[in-house]
Amino acid sequence: MSASPSNAPPPTPEQAAFLADQLARQHEDRRPGLIVAISICIFLAYLAVALRIIARRKVKQPLKADDWWIIGALIPVTLFDGFNFWTMSKGMGLHIIRMTDIPNFMKSSVGCMILYGLCLPPVKFSILCLYHRIFPAKDIKYAGIAIAFVVGGTCIAATLAFGFQCIPLDSLWTSPDGKGKRCIDISTLAMTSGIINILTDVAILVLPIRPLMKLKAPIMVRAGLLGTFLLGGCVCIFSIVRTIMVKQASFDDPTWNNAPGATWSVIENHVAIVCACLPVLKPLFIKPKSAMPTAKSSGYIRSEDSAGKRGMSKMSKDPYSMTQGSVWEDDGVPLNSIAKGTQFEVRSLHGPQAKGAEVV
Repeated sequence: MSASPSNAPPPTPEQAAFLADQLARQHEDRRPGLIVAISICIFLAYLAVALRIIARRKVKQPLKADDWWIIGALIPVTLFDGFNFWTMSKGMGLHIIRMTDIPNFMKSSVGCMILYGLCLPPVKFSILCLYHRIFPAKDIKYAGIAIAFVVGGTCIAATLAFGFQCIPLDSLWTSPDGKGKRCIDISTLAMTSGIINILTDVAILVLPIRPLMKLKAPIMVRAGLLGTFLLGGCVCIFSIVRTIMVKQASFDDPTWNNAPGATWSVIENHVAIVCACLPVLKPLFIKPKSAMPTAKSSGYIRSEDSAGKRGMSKMSKDPYSMTQGSVWEDDGVPLNSIAKGTQFEVRSLHGPQAKGAEVV
C-alpha cells in the first residue's frame, strides 16, 4: 500500500480565505515608499546638521553641548535607517507569503525596535541644552532637567524592554511556534513608549512659550522667535501619526502591515533633527544685526556692587543666547529685558561717565 497522506488538519475557512487573499495580492510592494522616505529624510537631516555647524563657524563660535548632541543623534538615526534596509531585504513591505528568511527578518526587526528608542533622546537633549543656555529663568532650567530625566529614563527602560522582549531573545527566530519562550506584549510596549514620547514632545514644545511671550522686544521679533521654536510641533504630529499606525497594525500579515509604521518612524526621527536645527540657522541667511538698543551697543556696562560682585564687563557675542544677544541678535541683551534696579555705569564718547545709572 502507498504511504498515507499527511496527518495535518485541513485549513479552516478563515485560513483558506487568508491564503487566497495573500495569493491574489502577492505582487503588492510597499518598499519603494519606505526607500524614498529614508533617502530624502537622511539627506535633509545631514544637511540641517551641516548647516548648523556652518552657522556656528560663520559667527566664530565653538560648538556647544546642544550642537554635539544633535551631531551624536545622527549615529543612531543612520543605524536605524540601515536596519530598515535590512528588514526590507528580508520581507518588510511585502506580504508574509513572500517571506523566505524569518530568522533574519526577526533579528533586523528587533534591531529597529531598539534603535528607534535611541534616536529621539539625543535630539531632545540637544533642544533642552539650548533652552538651558538661552533662557536664564530657574523654573525653565529645572523643568528642562526634569524632562531630561524622564526622556533618559524612558530611553533606558524602552531599550532594555525591546532588547529583552523574549527570554531567551533568540527564541523569537528559533521557536516560531512559541514553545519554550516567555515574551512581553510588544504592542502594549510600543504604545506605552509612543505615548510617553508624545508627552515629552509636548512638554519640550511648550517650555519656551512663556519666556518668549514675556520677552520685552518688538512683537515681530517675539512672533519670529515663537514661530521658529513651535516648528517642533511638526514632530509631535508625526509622533501621533506613527503611534496610531503602530496601534492599527495587525499581526496576521506583519511584514505588510508594519511598513507604514516603519515609514512614519523614519520621518519622525529625521524631522526631529531638522526642527532642532532650525532655530540656529538664521546667521546663514541674514546678517546678524541688532534690532533694538542693547547693553553693549549703547555703551552700558554693569558696575560692581558694594559686595564686590562681578559685573557684566564685556558681553561676548553669541547669537544663540537670550542673555548675551538673542538667537537672532549678536551684540548684547535688549535693555527692555533687563530687570529693574540693575546698576550700570554709562560710558559715552561725548561726555563724562555717570556712575550709578539705573534702568527704569
